[in-house]
Amino acid sequence: VGSLLVFASDAIQVLLHPEIPDGYNEREIAAYLGYESEDPERSFFTAIRKLAPGRRLMVENGNLRVERYWSPHPSEIRYSRDEEYALHFLEILQRSVADRLRDAGAFAGVAMSGGLDSTSVAALVQRAGYSTRAYTFAFNRLAECDERAFSGAMSEELGLEVEPVEAECLWSLESQAVIPLSPDTPFFGWRTCFDEIHRRIAARGGRVLLMGHGADDLLKGSPLVYAERLHRGDLRVILDLASYARSRQESVLRLLYRYLGRPHV
Repeated sequence: VGSLLVFASDAIQVLLHPEIPDGYNEREIAAYLGYESEDPERSFFTAIRKLAPGRRLMVENGNLRVERYWSPHPSEIRYSRDEEYALHFLEILQRSVADRLRDAGAFAGVAMSGGLDSTSVAALVQRAGYSTRAYTFAFNRLAECDERAFSGAMSEELGLEVEPVEAECLWSLESQAVIPLSPDTPFFGWRTCFDEIHRRIAARGGRVLLMGHGADDLLKGSPLVYAERLHRGDLRVILDLASYARSRQESVLRLLYRYLGRPHV
């Protein structure tokens, strides 16, 4: 703003400066809500830019420039058997879990849905030799959302104690707790539920809550794989996308543009 440069690790901290306008960037919010690829430099606010990963901002004599200082150079891994890929992945995942347990305190908490992600994490916590306690969200009115049957079965398999958290009384619109405003994200539906888990863990002397959040996005990969297939000359990708569109009752042309046309443009 003029000659003023304000920077922080969080957009909300920048907004606290009285000179910074607080208008929303509606385009970026729409992209977020529509699960579209987000611009790594746009924030939810018109006046605030984000510094993209692997880049640094240089300011000299009133001039600003952004330069990239690091780029990933992944090496291609080739094994002769599928089992070797699985073992390598397990080794990396086990190390990742163990790294997050160094300051776990009396035990490690795990948000347990009963799905593949959270139960894999819970099993690796136990394999690392840490005391573990699982927490699952319980629903009585919304019975189709209740996961106690799944989390209970996995807890019996792993020998874990699972503690239900009554999620329905913790929803943002029903909770009696004061929810702090967080204009940096339009989504905080589960926030009060996880706050309750954090409170219980802290009361018992624990310091870490592990969960499988984000694993679905990681395992399904990038949608750019479709454009990459077309770029390599694999025309079957068109049939695959058309079949996918029909199964979801979506427009075939719209999906073809989203996954093939737009990335190439």
